[in-house]
Amino acid sequence: MVKLNLRACLLFLGVLLGTLVVIAGVLVPQVRAGSFQWTSYGPNGGNVTAFAVNPTDPSIIYAGTNGGGVYRSSDTGATWTPVNNGLNTDTNSVNISALVINPTNPNTIYAGTRGGGVYRSDNAGASWTAVNNGLSNGINNFPYYVVALVINPNNPDTLYLGSLTAGVYRTDNGGGLWTEVTNNLIENNIKALAIDPANPNIVYAALEFNGVSRTTNGGATWSNISTGLPVAVGISIQSLAINPSTPNTVYAGTADSDTGTNHDGVFRTTNGGLTWTNVITGLAGVTSLAINPNTPNTVYAGTLGSGVYRTTNGGTSWLAKSNGLLSLNVQAVMVHPTSSNILLSGTSEDRGIFRSTDSADSWSVSNTGLTNTTVWSVDINPANPNILFAGTNSRGVFRSTTGGNSWVAVNNGLPTGKQVLAVAVHPTTANVAYAGFSSSGGVYRTTDNGDSWVAINTGLTEKTVRALAINPTNPDTMYAGTFRGVFRTDNGGGSWSAVSTGLTISNTRVLAINPTNPNVIFAGMSSSGGVYRTDNGGASWSAVNTGLGANTIRSLAIHPTNPNIIYAGTISNGVYKTTDNGANWQAINNGLTPPFIQVRAIAIHPGRPDTVYIGLDKIGTDGGVFVSYNGGDAWFPLDSSNIDPNVRALVLNPADPRFLFAGTSGGGLFDIQLDPAYLPLILRQ
Repeated sequence: MVKLNLRACLLFLGVLLGTLVVIAGVLVPQVRAGSFQWTSYGPNGGNVTAFAVNPTDPSIIYAGTNGGGVYRSSDTGATWTPVNNGLNTDTNSVNISALVINPTNPNTIYAGTRGGGVYRSDNAGASWTAVNNGLSNGINNFPYYVVALVINPNNPDTLYLGSLTAGVYRTDNGGGLWTEVTNNLIENNIKALAIDPANPNIVYAALEFNGVSRTTNGGATWSNISTGLPVAVGISIQSLAINPSTPNTVYAGTADSDTGTNHDGVFRTTNGGLTWTNVITGLAGVTSLAINPNTPNTVYAGTLGSGVYRTTNGGTSWLAKSNGLLSLNVQAVMVHPTSSNILLSGTSEDRGIFRSTDSADSWSVSNTGLTNTTVWSVDINPANPNILFAGTNSRGVFRSTTGGNSWVAVNNGLPTGKQVLAVAVHPTTANVAYAGFSSSGGVYRTTDNGDSWVAINTGLTEKTVRALAINPTNPDTMYAGTFRGVFRTDNGGGSWSAVSTGLTISNTRVLAINPTNPNVIFAGMSSSGGVYRTDNGGASWSAVNTGLGANTIRSLAIHPTNPNIIYAGTISNGVYKTTDNGANWQAINNGLTPPFIQVRAIAIHPGRPDTVYIGLDKIGTDGGVFVSYNGGDAWFPLDSSNIDPNVRALVLNPADPRFLFAGTSGGGLFDIQLDPAYLPLILRQ
């Protein structure tokens, strides 16, 4: 490798940038604020799994998310800010399952994670540290898979955690050391914990298959207390809640995978678990329970499919309370401790947080600052690059008219609950864009910049659409890559016809059109099908896999001025490059860490096409965005500390390629401003 003189290179770069500063005796360029730093502005939403309220200042609330770590609100849930320093995907610590706060020192917070064990913050979430000493890795490849945390209110250094596969653990020093406490616990698959506020030696554990167990001596021994509960494989206790005024009254929420037996609902005991009585059935899996601390006969049940239910008489009768909830899959419910008319619901499907100020009679979205969404696809209007479209996991299409700084959902006419795997903006006609959907959703078109959409599926016999590509010289011609081959339209989607002759693998993941000869198209396939090429607009296809092997392709990109150069991203073997129009391929993974290098997206700088960006899905060591300044000969991470490491899409602003956008799984759409005078300067010791 060529070694560069550090001082000389930095000096040269600084001269070009026009501004120099001196650090440790070396002249380096002064980078203005915003350059070389990823920032996510949305779309707002997320997969919210847990809440915790500061007991001394209840305007401060923490929300745990799946994939996005912890968010904090200082205005009772109206707005949110991520507080994730020390949490990362490398340790699975951004997958939060439980949050508890020290009641006497509320700056100390504990987060249980799905795979990363327990993390503690001693500064109100500003930074986090793992506290896993003594924890078992569990079984079935679920190391440190924590599903529940409870804290002793009288001695807050004592906590209990429930593990998905390793039972219950206890710490008496704030997580410094955990000890297994499973004597006589008949099952180690824990789903929830609850601690008696009046006698914290009493702890209840919800089990996946065997009802509820209880300890009355701080975990030294357990006994099963499931009389009256449904106990069978497929029926699990998902949630627990204790009446703070009469703690012998406990509620248990159930989930029944066998819908024929109808054991989804809520059970109640009034004698500390000796016997249980069903108080409501027919709910779609009760994953969370919350009790109004001021009037504890008022109980809320969050369900996976039935929204929120409320009882005001201790469970005798229940009413559905989901008005305004845009997702009925509720994973967490929280009642404000002092203003008990205020509730928060955390939902899945990227819907995020909903807030009620009238005891759940109505709900409204409360996602400002919560950027825990999944963006599968993104495209930019070439005539007005401030307009972007983002395809999301299950919330349809979002549009930004501010260059990505703010987003609104534009789903009038679109199907619901499906992934938007492809978006494409018409290259010459303003206000026209297309969206392709998973799960047989088909293709939709807008002619008013997203305000309304219509289905354009005539002749599209396979409607699971993974890719869309528009002919740059004749934009009425467009191609759709589907689960069963490629389709073509020559009238802007008015009608489609299959063009899959020669494709021996039908599941088409990605399409790329030669910019100078649009009859040449490349298709990247699933099922280890590699790459296919057509030279006649799809009339016939041939496999072009010499050197590529049996790879599943996730991404393709063609050199803008030398279309014989194509890059292919694979599901686990990194990046391949051809310089002869696909005749031969070579792996180009210098700087990437095998195994499992999944390249989900590729973007080429239009003015400096040796500059190539790749977006990785972190299934191995590497994640985030990497860049090469020499056509893939070497790769380097691009500010990997600030971006969600699971990238789904990449696109450069066509009018100003200083701006790179990255759609991620769990972090929304990030953008980074690259300095216009930046040179391909890479220094390694």
